[in-house]
Amino acid sequence: MKNFRRVLALAAALTITLALSGCGKMTAGKLVVRTAAALAEKPMAGQTMELDLELSVGAGGLSLDMGMDLTARMLMAFDPSRAYLDAVVSMEVLGRDISETMQIYAQSDGDTLTTYTHTDTGNFWKKATAALPDGEDGGNLDWLKAKPVEELTLAEETETVDGHETYALRCTVSGEELQKLLSAMGTAAQAEGVDLAALEVPAVFYIDTATFLPVRMELEIRGMEELAAGLVDQLLGDSLFSLDLELEVGDVTVVFKDIGYDPVEVPQVPQEALDSTV
Repeated sequence: MKNFRRVLALAAALTITLALSGCGKMTAGKLVVRTAAALAEKPMAGQTMELDLELSVGAGGLSLDMGMDLTARMLMAFDPSRAYLDAVVSMEVLGRDISETMQIYAQSDGDTLTTYTHTDTGNFWKKATAALPDGEDGGNLDWLKAKPVEELTLAEETETVDGHETYALRCTVSGEELQKLLSAMGTAAQAEGVDLAALEVPAVFYIDTATFLPVRMELEIRGMEELAAGLVDQLLGDSLFSLDLELEVGDVTVVFKDIGYDPVEVPQVPQEALDSTV
């Protein structure tokens, strides 16, 4: 009987301790703090990005509808920050499928991100620079931790995503926050000179319940007309935009998946790219 009372006392003490500490119930605020801390210890090293968009290009009373899919495997390293993307862009134009393979290298230098893009069809390098946003590094999601808790929604039930039991955290990402996220991934300069401030991005982050590391991120980007113009400019060349073009952009989705955190070897920028002035 004495041992039984001891067990009851220990169980009661444990229950009270858990209740006071808030353990056993995850909240959105608690989750982003733990995720930011986990990422600070083990920054993202590799992931697959998939982007889908529908757009209509008009000029001189004529219009052309296009669909574009971009799939890229991304490798990243930090201190200093650099990234490599091996990308395939597929476009459907007038019922025809057009595909382009691209290699993109990115590296930071102080407050500037420089990218070097090579297209297999054109067989030339294009250099672009973009200013990095002020504030926290986008890769560790400190900007998400700084969001007011009322702007974050945590699903009541966990769900299995890509073989992981995950928390589903939803919020709306601002254009400035998206700039930080893309800069951390070495992709922001692909829309050279484009202001992301007008964008609104509903997003869901699937975060592993054991490691607190993101395993998948899904974004829907709204207000994409100007950004799409920059992307098409990068893909098809500046000469196209000597025309007075009108762009209408439909749904745009971006998915980051197959996220890995083990160290990887990120290829260095080739010398021929560094020598490029295009």
